[in-house]
Amino acid sequence: MIDTNANEDNTVPSAPIQGAKSGGSAYWRSLDHVSDTPEFREYMHREFPKGASELMTDDRRTFLKVMGASFALAGIGLGGCRRWPVEEIAPYANRPEGRIPGEAEHYATAWEFAGRGVPMLAASMDGRPVKLEGHESFYGGGTDSFAQATLLDLYDIDRSRSVMQDGSASDWSNFDAFCSSDLSSVSGEKIALIAPSMSGPSAKAAKDAFLAKFPGARWVTFEPVCMDHLVKATTAVFGAPMRPDHKWNEADCVLVLDGDPIGTDADATGNARGWAAKRTPDSHGHMSRVYTFESILSVTGANADERHAVAPTDFPALAAAFEAGLSGNAVKAPGGLSEAVAHAVEDLKAAGKHALVVAGLDADPAVQAAACRMNAALGAIGTTAFWRPLNDAPLASAMQTFLSEAEAGAFEAVIVLDANPVNDVEGFDTAYAKAAHRIHLGAHDNETGMASTWHLPAAHWLEAWNDVTNGDGSISIAQPLVMPLFGGRNTIEVLSALAGNFAPARSQVEANFSGGTSAWRTALHDGFIEGSATSPVSPSLTGGAVAPLLSSNEGWTLRFTPSPTLWDGRFANNGWLQELPDPITKLTWDNAVLMSPKSARELGVGDGDMVNISVDGKSVEAAVLRAPGMADKTVQLSLGGGRGFNGRICSEAGFRFESLRDLASPWMRSGAKIAKASGTYPLATTQDHHAIDVDTRGHMGIAERLPTIFREADLNEFKKDPGFAKHRTHVVHRISQWEENTLENGRYRWAMAIDLNKCTGCSACIVACQSENNIPVVGKDQVLRGREMHWLRLDRYYAFNESDGQIDGDQLEKVALQPVTCMQCENAPCEQVCPVAATVHDEEGLNAMVYNRCIGTRYCSNNCPYKVRRFNYFDYHNRDPLREGGILKVQRDYYQPGKQATPDDLKRLQLNPEVTVRMRGVMEKCTYCTQRITAERIKAKNAWAKAGGRDGGGQLELPNGDAAVPIADGTIVPACGQVCSTDAIVFGDLRDENSRVAKLFRNERTYQMLEELHVNARTQYVAKVRNPYGGGSEGDGHGHHGHHGHDHGDHSDHSDHGHEDHADHDGHDHHEHGTEGHGDH
Repeated sequence: MIDTNANEDNTVPSAPIQGAKSGGSAYWRSLDHVSDTPEFREYMHREFPKGASELMTDDRRTFLKVMGASFALAGIGLGGCRRWPVEEIAPYANRPEGRIPGEAEHYATAWEFAGRGVPMLAASMDGRPVKLEGHESFYGGGTDSFAQATLLDLYDIDRSRSVMQDGSASDWSNFDAFCSSDLSSVSGEKIALIAPSMSGPSAKAAKDAFLAKFPGARWVTFEPVCMDHLVKATTAVFGAPMRPDHKWNEADCVLVLDGDPIGTDADATGNARGWAAKRTPDSHGHMSRVYTFESILSVTGANADERHAVAPTDFPALAAAFEAGLSGNAVKAPGGLSEAVAHAVEDLKAAGKHALVVAGLDADPAVQAAACRMNAALGAIGTTAFWRPLNDAPLASAMQTFLSEAEAGAFEAVIVLDANPVNDVEGFDTAYAKAAHRIHLGAHDNETGMASTWHLPAAHWLEAWNDVTNGDGSISIAQPLVMPLFGGRNTIEVLSALAGNFAPARSQVEANFSGGTSAWRTALHDGFIEGSATSPVSPSLTGGAVAPLLSSNEGWTLRFTPSPTLWDGRFANNGWLQELPDPITKLTWDNAVLMSPKSARELGVGDGDMVNISVDGKSVEAAVLRAPGMADKTVQLSLGGGRGFNGRICSEAGFRFESLRDLASPWMRSGAKIAKASGTYPLATTQDHHAIDVDTRGHMGIAERLPTIFREADLNEFKKDPGFAKHRTHVVHRISQWEENTLENGRYRWAMAIDLNKCTGCSACIVACQSENNIPVVGKDQVLRGREMHWLRLDRYYAFNESDGQIDGDQLEKVALQPVTCMQCENAPCEQVCPVAATVHDEEGLNAMVYNRCIGTRYCSNNCPYKVRRFNYFDYHNRDPLREGGILKVQRDYYQPGKQATPDDLKRLQLNPEVTVRMRGVMEKCTYCTQRITAERIKAKNAWAKAGGRDGGGQLELPNGDAAVPIADGTIVPACGQVCSTDAIVFGDLRDENSRVAKLFRNERTYQMLEELHVNARTQYVAKVRNPYGGGSEGDGHGHHGHHGHDHGDHSDHSDHGHEDHADHDGHDHHEHGTEGHGDH
């Protein structure tokens, strides 16, 4: 029997979470799965997630209310037949030269995030941006979820649309006049300007011009994700502020101290790419080893080979223990970690200069300084450990100084550019109100905008010219793809107006560009200025120790972190990111108080229970979510929730923890008190949604089945049996229940391989898929019912330590992360049960959906063993994403005539015209981005025909007399694969034996999920190999070192990147990125 974790009355028991180990189970979906609660059992055995089919609870009075409202609305849109409004297509009167209607053009541009540039390729369809991709010369074209989702911000219906003066509509001419008169009369010492980090040459020039106009003005660089600890540590150790730019691809052994470098770090995309380059075991079993010591469970910790939970206040002592060990002294680590530290020290010494020690940018400065010294002691500086100068870093200390002066009335004018400090900094509103002139530039009339005398609408980065400095020091020009939708200006334009001499952004960027017209067009096309990149530095130690932060062992410790989905709150009104599940907790639409199961049990709370957190006179009430792997008496508080801005997406979403932060120690506070409060709060988590249920053979439960779904081994096991993944389940050879489809005459055999050893779980693929395929945002109320529409989900499993045959839910051993999408089965169970043949195979092996045939029986979803099909319960593109559905579960105007036919005009602009927008009552799923396949197939066939067709040769002759036109491997990349910086997702044609996907299918570690069902899945997995101390069972401790000297650079040499590098991108014909005609913004 398994002890449950919750009683029938939902009270929390005092016993630990435990479960009997059954059938060799190693992984569990959630804590409810470990404790095997009745609710979890019911959930797993339902045909659909609880509440997915019901419109409401079984309440007669509510039913009658809804039916009455339905009859009342029947005449205005609830009829069974819907009339679609008449739409007219207007051709170009004068078509722009070189533009083909309906065909995307691609432009190189760049976005600035966290003080550095992100080079991008933007697809424009008939003048409107519809998709963003990473620049292929940077991190293999990979990006993170933020870069993908920033496209949706362009079409945010809550964007500020006019200049506001004292709460009334105004215009830019009035603001320019104000700058030339009222503001120009204010002395520089009475002016303060607050802005985030700005990296580009034009921004620096505009800053210099502003400070020259107003000598003595206070410039405050601030972002909630501040770098005070990093600046303090590197200044003490190296003599100047530095930011890390390590070569993970050269590291054989990595130690991470209280950080998340491949998760929430601003440089996570590049770090993850370097990390993945060392995670493929070769024939000799060489691969890197990663140790993580952290107080919370991070993405980096989930991917580590050895992970240990440490109290936040113990990290300075832990770092000192590591330094002692590397110096040859005895290791005395806190928290009983001496043996774990000794193992890590042993491996670090063995790796020598190919070791790497990384501390989180928000870690205690004493820990970051110790990490720098350890890299020097190992000889890693100059091999794996590198840094770059850090200029104009965002500092909480600078904001703290400003507040003290502003509260004393030192400033007559305070200017806030592209920031929201009223929300981000407790007490800023009071200091801000003392200035007579309060000017705010922002995309929304948010908390700061409403407290300002002037609010200015900001141009989206796709609407204005700019330049940025990328992570490698190179400079990219951000060219706009569309005129400002609401007449906004960007930061450099506003700075020029503040200085009394407004200049369009393009003229400023051109003025700061050194080169002629040819060089300008080349830079626009290439996406960066050739030769502008700089090399990282190998600094020498010039200083010594840094005093650790003052902390108390009394009470609770508050650990503040950037949100993996909202960052610092700037993306709070972005529906794609609000609905994106947290990679670890799987929480959507809210942030919560994360604490260990043991701490929650001692406090007497469970998931969703409200608690009161108080520290130094400040208090916040918020909901609890239990999170295995966290240090006890520690809570993780993600930034960005609880916004006061009444946006349609962010309103009432989550809790505002910023009021608990201390600018003197912005990332950690000790001595807090937490007490259970009254009430509960619904938290929408997705981990138990769409779960792969009990074995269809009827004798294997989900707990026993998980090790065959996610297959892994340690390094020593891999050395003994490289084909271990194929031996984890017994496949019975039997006669199929249906006629098997070999698809032998298909021109192509498209397939996908997902490498579990390279996937970090960052979830960028989910957002990229949503952007590419017009997947709607459904809202919290629908997620609670299990109705989220993502075609690709990320399953997270926990493994806990075992003691005396019991699974202890308080002791997390490891975490598994697995992307799951449609397997494109050749023998698809879904096709056998569809009564109208709405889901069928094409000749190339794609399991396709014919939306016009679908009548919404959902039989296919019930029969899909992978639970990857999604049903449209509403016309989600016309339904607002609600947090609470109300009686009708939709907004009031949903049933207005024509409302269900097309979305709002602004939202329509974002939709990809190459992908059908699905309607209510239709099933949908992953298509392998068939629109990209079709576009490239047509292009290849046209080129083949022009070359003479069969007479020209090169085709593959098929048994039925047909011919397959050759398509080069790597030409077609689905959205999920294109965004992945680690190359964890590989797509291609199995008919091409030399294709990457064909080679991966022949890899000994490759396996089919649920292969015992004989569905012949076209999506297969490459099993994970972990490399713990000694390589695992019977290890010798030194079997991990990789070969040195391999070149796994983060991006290609810029000098080799010419005009033609972007040709044929995404299956479209080549268009020059530097096309003029976007206007001078």
